[in-house]
Order: sequence, then structure tokens, then C-alpha cells
Amino acid sequence: MNTPLESRIAARFGVLPNFFRLTTHDPKITENLWGFAEFAYLDNPLPSLLKERLFVYLSLFCSVRYCIARHLGFLVGLGRPAGDPQCLPQAIDEVLPLLRRHLPFDSDLDQHIALCEGLGVVSLPLEPDSTEETAIFACAAHVFLKTSDAPRALHALKCAFDGKTLEYIKLLLAFIRTAHYWTEIHPELVLEDDINQLLATHEALAACVLADPIARSENELARRISQDLIALRDLNERHLRLEQDYELLGTKHQRTEDRLLEREQMLEDSSERLGELAAIVESSDDVIVSKDLNGIIRSWNAAATRLFGYSADEMIGTSILKLIPEDLHSDEKTILDSIRAGRRVEHFETVRRTKSGQLVNVSLTVSPIRDKHGRVVGGLKKPCCKQKRLQQPAAWRRPSPMKSTILSKP
Repeated sequence: MNTPLESRIAARFGVLPNFFRLTTHDPKITENLWGFAEFAYLDNPLPSLLKERLFVYLSLFCSVRYCIARHLGFLVGLGRPAGDPQCLPQAIDEVLPLLRRHLPFDSDLDQHIALCEGLGVVSLPLEPDSTEETAIFACAAHVFLKTSDAPRALHALKCAFDGKTLEYIKLLLAFIRTAHYWTEIHPELVLEDDINQLLATHEALAACVLADPIARSENELARRISQDLIALRDLNERHLRLEQDYELLGTKHQRTEDRLLEREQMLEDSSERLGELAAIVESSDDVIVSKDLNGIIRSWNAAATRLFGYSADEMIGTSILKLIPEDLHSDEKTILDSIRAGRRVEHFETVRRTKSGQLVNVSLTVSPIRDKHGRVVGGLKKPCCKQKRLQQPAAWRRPSPMKSTILSKP
């Protein structure tokens, strides 16, 4: 005699599945399992035919054949599809295409995903065996089976359904997974007599239902596993190459650091030498002045200040013409032309004006200054004072040449 709960279950399905008769020693387990079935499956607001067809399709991939057989029975009229007395059962010929579907991979799955992503929000119910149902069931199967394509498939379902509908689909998937697991851990579960009779009567149905789910998809799964292994091997090879590259980079980095340290030491030594040279130039009794090719003064030592009266701050950045009387400006052009040509000017006798306005006879020696590429960038001159002339600029004539030398710096 059936318990009140078993009577409720039988009234809902039209039959009493053995699935709910496994725990008679503890009725609370059956009651809670039934409560989950009512909430996630039977009372789920998704269309009843869609729920039952999806249940059947996903059960194709369960290692235990109870769920696929029992829910196929509901679908063809041995009980009520999704427990709904208003849902009309399907004929055998309408169910066979569903049972013969394989789990799509690669380009086939790509087409289903693209279709779902391009459908917009789908209106339910779906036409059985339509391209829309096939694509949605394919994506749901990958999510359900947690394949490597599951994230893409789930995204496609998000594109095809509004948030609420998608949550009800996930809820149905959760119950189907529970049902599969429940059958797997209860090997004593057997098919009901009505299902045995159905399979004995319809050979084509029996071939689909009783087929080993692993053998059913072994070609697709083997190919997929092979592809995954190849991908893993490629990843491992790339990882090894990256390790080698990092090791090589580490060696090059160390060499670069060593070279930089050497150059830094050279620069420090050069800086020290330049500092020593600058100190020598600054403390020299000789007047030493440098200028660029435009005649702009770039350096000015203390001896130049003593001779001409101008400080370094007053002269650096100004034109050398500040020291040259106007009627001798052409001499500076002659000197600069020689420097640009890379020629040294030896003992050029001329006159310069001090800050106080006095005129000084000087003998210049000017050497080209070259950069590291050998290009002339300026001139270094040493005016050697011969004598001072006290006349004002307007009254003097060019003095006779007098001997002097100029320090040069190539």
C-alpha cells in the first residue's frame, strides 16, 4: 500500500517512479527529494514539453540509463511530461531525432553559439527539433557537462534569455544533475515494467536508450581529448621556451649590468679628469675662453676676468663681439670660418676691449673643438695680452702685430 507521499507523487506523474521508492526506511529523505523535484522541475515555470525534452537529452550523457528511460516514458505518454496533465505526449517518431543527437564540438558548436547569441531574447515555448531548440539544448548540455566550452555556451544562453528565464533553466539543470547522481549511487534502482515493455516493443528506442553514453560520443570526445592533449603539449613547449628565454634574458641582463657598471666607472673617471681639467683651466694664469660656431661664449676662466674685467656670469652666453671693436668684427668672421673648416688659427694679432673700455693688444691662438663624432662645434682660444692701450675706441688705430699664443682643445 502506498504512503500518502507516494500517492501524491503518483497523482502528479500518473505513475510512481522507482526513483522515489529508494528510501522507505527514512521518509524524510524522500519527502525532501520530492520537494526539490517539485520546486526545480515540476513547478518550474518553463514550458513542460521543453523541460521534459531537455531532461531526456541531458540524460543521454548519464552513465546510468534509468533517467533517460523513465523520462522518455513520460515524454511518449507513459506518465505525464514534467508532471503536467495538460502537456500532450509526443509520438515515437517525434522523439527519435532528439535521442540521436550528439554533443556538438568545434565548428558545429560554434554555429549553435552564434545562433543563440544572435537570436535576441527567445520567446517560449520552442518548436521541437527547431534550429533554435537544437542550439539552446547544445549550449545547455555544455554548461551541464562542464566542458571546456561551458563558459562560451553559458554566455550564449545569457544572450538568448532574460535573466529570470535563465535562472529557471539553471535550476532545472541543477535538479537533473541531482537526479543523475542519485541514480549513480543507487545501483539497485531498476526500470519499471512499463518502461521495459516500451523498450521491448520499440527496437529503435531501445537502441538509443540502452546505448553506452561513452561509446555514443567516443569519437567526438576522443577527438576533443586529443585536441586538448595537443594544446597542453604546445603550452608545455611554450613554457619551456619561455623559461629558456628568461634564462637568456637574465644572462644578457647581467652582461648589460656589467657593461653599465664599466661605463659608469669610465664616466666617473672621465668626470674626475674633467673636474681636474676644469680646475687647471680655472686656476691657470693664461686667459682661456671657448665659444660655439656662432661666436657665443661657453666658458670663461678667472684669468679672462682679470684681463677683461668681466665675470663669467656676465660673459657666458653672450657674443664674443662684446670684446671686439666694431671695425674689427670682420676678423671674428675670418676666425670662425677657419674654425668651421677645422683649421687652427695661430698667433692672430688683434685688439680687444675691456669692460672699462680700454683697448688691449692680444695675440690669439684658436683651436677647433670637436664632438665625439669629430664634428667641429666651437673654438677654444687663448688671448695673450701684449700691452694695454688707453685710447678710447673712436681714436685708436689697429696696433702692430705682437707675439702671443692660445691654448687649444681638439
